[in-house]
Amino acid sequence: VKVGGFSWTLAGTFTKNVNTIESLTEGVDQIRLAGFTSPGIYIVRNQGYGVIWGSRYQRDDQGRVIIDDDPTSGSYGLPAAVDGNLGVIGITQPDWLGSLRNTFSFSNERLGSFSLGAVLDKREGGDILNMDNFYLNFYGTPKATEVRDGRYTDPADPTKGVTGPSFVYPNGVLSDGQPNNIQVPYDETYWRVNWGLAQEEWVEDGSYIRLREVTFTYSLPRKVLQKSSLFQDVSFVVTGRNLYLNAPNFTGSDPETSLYGSANGQGFYNFITPATKSWNVGLNVTF
Repeated sequence: VKVGGFSWTLAGTFTKNVNTIESLTEGVDQIRLAGFTSPGIYIVRNQGYGVIWGSRYQRDDQGRVIIDDDPTSGSYGLPAAVDGNLGVIGITQPDWLGSLRNTFSFSNERLGSFSLGAVLDKREGGDILNMDNFYLNFYGTPKATEVRDGRYTDPADPTKGVTGPSFVYPNGVLSDGQPNNIQVPYDETYWRVNWGLAQEEWVEDGSYIRLREVTFTYSLPRKVLQKSSLFQDVSFVVTGRNLYLNAPNFTGSDPETSLYGSANGQGFYNFITPATKSWNVGLNVTF
């Protein structure tokens, strides 16, 4: 759009990749790309490229987690057992990627030229194995573990109820087939012992929106430059990168980073330095 000395330029990209591993070498059903035997990032026959492979909780035929409803058990109200068979616990490929570039420009013989541009990047979906939580929850350092003073009213009989913060494990089913209704206290035992017994609990949604770049440029007016035979053009540039990140479902520092950098093993997150926020100021002079 251009009106007089004002112009507005809008450009964007959209990417969606749908794929399936149809075949591997004869006798091979999966190949590890990154991580460990469990958990790890794998390519698996009949799955999309790059899945998270690890341990899962046992489930019934409807996919509900089987809950331990024995009051004498240390995992009362929590998943009863970890399935002995490893499997797919996440898909690293995002549903889609998009970007939007917005640029406003204004030019005036007396004032000079101004330009303000911004780039927004969006990722929707794509799972991340956040191993940080496995370690940090044990030591009580994440913000979520501030909630830790729940307790059973009678430690010898958990069925008598809970005082303080508690929760009911979601999508769970009791041994009699009824929906789970057992309250579990948020206490030290939960965070240090019972949380994350199956690696599927370490998987988080990697969706985010990031303000990738903002650039402001000002060029001196021609009338000013004409007073000097030395300069043909003088402009000032200020650029900021990675100024804003919103990843509502990810508890790490940056869902765009990976322990394996830009290699094939995306989605493996373990104590990684986030992208750096930066400001650059420049002066461009043409003689």
